[in-house]
Amino acid sequence: MRTLALVESPAQLLNVAEWAYCARQGGADAHQGEDSALQVAVLLPLDPWSRVQLARVAELTAGQRLDIARFEIRSGTVSRVRQFAAVRRLVAGAERLVVGDLFSGMVQTLLLSAKARDLVIVDDGTATTEFVRIVTEGRRLTRWHQQTNGAGRGGKAMDWLSEPSLLRSLFTCMEVAQPPGIQVVSNAYAWTRSRFPHPTVRTGADLLGTSLVETGIVGEDRYLDAVRAIVRALN
Repeated sequence: MRTLALVESPAQLLNVAEWAYCARQGGADAHQGEDSALQVAVLLPLDPWSRVQLARVAELTAGQRLDIARFEIRSGTVSRVRQFAAVRRLVAGAERLVVGDLFSGMVQTLLLSAKARDLVIVDDGTATTEFVRIVTEGRRLTRWHQQTNGAGRGGKAMDWLSEPSLLRSLFTCMEVAQPPGIQVVSNAYAWTRSRFPHPTVRTGADLLGTSLVETGIVGEDRYLDAVRAIVRALN
């Protein structure tokens, strides 16, 4: 089966590697026997640090039979149109699509060319719970901070996603209720656990940021106030 993965971030690339490992191990009946190289189209972001992280994750997944190709579809170069057309042809020819973020405007545009009969969503963030809520409630494919009348890219992508003939599965480590018509497959990070040693737990704490602040979904001031409150509670 011709399988294509669309990823835009380091975390999505890692999740695709985990799904490929799970599929080859027969971890999900629908994907048992997946033994060919998985074609991965990386839709490169503009942020330079994200690009560095994507390159590093690609290095770490070497040997996982991921055929990774990078596409500059956001840059202002003349080749941007050709790069986008190349990805669109890959999407049109795929029999199975593995998607990291169905809420991405770029991905939704590409899905207009999709003819695949098998869709796998790999995600472990807030998009997962929001997607489950949307499918369960029968709403359009838009995040809580977006407004739409349902006629845009998200509406058209949801039309394809809702076709009865489409085999759909959600590969996630999050505990979510099974949405109607979608198989939920647990991501136990089996590849990561087999590839790397157990982490060493040290004293102290590390504070991780959130992309929700970077994208403006959560206000920076309110986020910092919440972090300060946590720090005060721990002291």
